[in-house]
Amino acid sequence: MSFGFSIGDFIAGATLIKEIISALRGTAKLEYRELELELHGLKRALDELEHLQPGPGQEVAVNSVKAAALMCRYPLEEFQANLNRKVARKVQWNISMLDEVQKLRAYIAAHVGSLNMRLLTLGLTTMIGAQAEASARDNLLQNALDGQTRMVNENTAKVGTLYMLVTSQVVPQLHNLVDLVGKVWTTNLQILAFFTKLQNNQTQIDVQHTWFQEPLRLTDAFGRTIPIPVEYGWSVSLTFLDEISITDRFAETGSYYP
Repeated sequence: MSFGFSIGDFIAGATLIKEIISALRGTAKLEYRELELELHGLKRALDELEHLQPGPGQEVAVNSVKAAALMCRYPLEEFQANLNRKVARKVQWNISMLDEVQKLRAYIAAHVGSLNMRLLTLGLTTMIGAQAEASARDNLLQNALDGQTRMVNENTAKVGTLYMLVTSQVVPQLHNLVDLVGKVWTTNLQILAFFTKLQNNQTQIDVQHTWFQEPLRLTDAFGRTIPIPVEYGWSVSLTFLDEISITDRFAETGSYYP
């Protein structure tokens, strides 16, 4: 939103005030000296308002204060014009301008008071807005803190439940597993020791005791010794000998017939 002023307007207002102060300088009347001091105060106020920067959302309010401050140019220009006319006419202006001086002083006092009231209102508005923002931030922080507190409490409860589960179920099972592994290990060591002892104590087996009785040993025409268990009996033994003879004949001649 534009209020129809610029930095040049503040510069023009400050220049106008300096020109009036320069024209009033040297007079001995108290009213003029007091007006000079009040004009200095008005110039400082304009300088400060020129560099006043609005906060977030305060552009309209600050610009309205600046526009109101620049309204003092019109009575100042009117006062300067009257002063210049009287000086040009060589009239003793320090006597004839007393009424204009009183009017200008009254206007400056009212104008500065109005600006102070506007700035005070703006400051209060800013402070209230800042308090509202701070309260909103506090609420957000409090909500975030409450959420974190709830999360911590939930995690603490979960950790407690997990601890109870581990101590009541997992740890006993681990103890049982350790005991079982120890027993298996002990058993394996015992088996290993047994087989080691068995291997160290192993003796040569006497093959003569592999038969129930000493076998009947026959020597054929080729000089081969054939052990025949006596448990077979003569009929089985003779059949066994015939079978051996037939098998050998086939192996040598390729035929069962001579």
